[in-house]
Amino acid sequence: MSPFDMEGAEGDRVVRVRRLDICLGERDLAQQENIRLQGKLENLEQVLKHLREAAERRQQLDEEHEQALAVLTTKQQNIHLLHRVSP
Repeated sequence: MSPFDMEGAEGDRVVRVRRLDICLGERDLAQQENIRLQGKLENLEQVLKHLREAAERRQQLDEEHEQALAVLTTKQQNIHLLHRVSP
């Protein structure tokens, strides 16, 4: 091999090493971003779970409220009937 060929081969090696370093750096950044996004996803899943639980509780409270209103209405009707029947 001539010295010129050696310089060219060394230059190619340096370029490949630099490209590899760049690729490894990009991979590391992508892995960090993946970890960050995974954390956000887990957080959002927890928020969604809490929202679903709150919606279920709200539904229960709405049903209990409707039942309480029905009982109240019945009692009010009974009171009105008693007032009419009472002398």
